[in-house]
Amino acid sequence: MARMDAERKLGEAEESLRKLGVAVDSQTQIIKEDIHQEMVVNVRKLKQFFEGLALESKIDDDKPMIMKNSIHARKTLQRRAKTNKIKKARSNSESAYQRRMRFASEVIQF
Repeated sequence: MARMDAERKLGEAEESLRKLGVAVDSQTQIIKEDIHQEMVVNVRKLKQFFEGLALESKIDDDKPMIMKNSIHARKTLQRRAKTNKIKKARSNSESAYQRRMRFASEVIQF
């Protein structure tokens, strides 16, 4: 809900900035060059400001999902570490078993 509202506000701000930019460009002959450049810079800064607000709003909306994913990622990593530990222990025990069997077969051959 907040995200849609922020996107709507960003759209309105972009439209206002576009209109302001058109007005600045159309009045170029009347406005002094240094003032014109300053106005163009201010329009750009306003656009960046509103884009930043929209991005922050999007991040705020995504925070619950990000937190949920980080919790699941932690649990997954713990499970994977435990599985790898079990696999390693199993492979070590199998190799020990194979060594004992090889030793036993060598003893029997003597």
